[in-house]
Amino acid sequence: MYPATFWFWVGDVQFKVNNWAFWKTLVYVPGGWGKMAEAAVSEYLVWLPLGMGAALLRRNRIAILGLVNLAACLILPSWPENMISDLRYIYPVMIPLTAGVFLWAKEKGREEVIGAVALASIAAVLTQLDYHPKLLVLIIVIVGLWAALEVKRTK
Repeated sequence: MYPATFWFWVGDVQFKVNNWAFWKTLVYVPGGWGKMAEAAVSEYLVWLPLGMGAALLRRNRIAILGLVNLAACLILPSWPENMISDLRYIYPVMIPLTAGVFLWAKEKGREEVIGAVALASIAAVLTQLDYHPKLLVLIIVIVGLWAALEVKRTK
């Protein structure tokens, strides 16, 4: 724990890591919400908004656990300049949110659609092309819509 400051435990004053957190970037940095959104899309593509949708719209308990974990992760140390790399530490948030998306898809009978979106997400990352996350999100959305139309057409 030392040299960090934690609750009543006073650490080394030279240790500056705990002086800034995710929530401070959102509140105090101009454009902090935009930086967080851009970093989230860059790291997790479509899974964060889909997971939040599963939690908020369907009251999926596993996805709600992800939102509770998100509240806990907002106090983790982070600098605004390191937002993208620091978002890699929110896997405890993303795992339940993503599981909630798959359970929501199963509940709605849309396993094929979410499977196509998952494969498009994997292909977007593993192809090692120039990484343009916003363009990749557009491609993933198009693949998801195409899969949904195909499933609807074949039923």
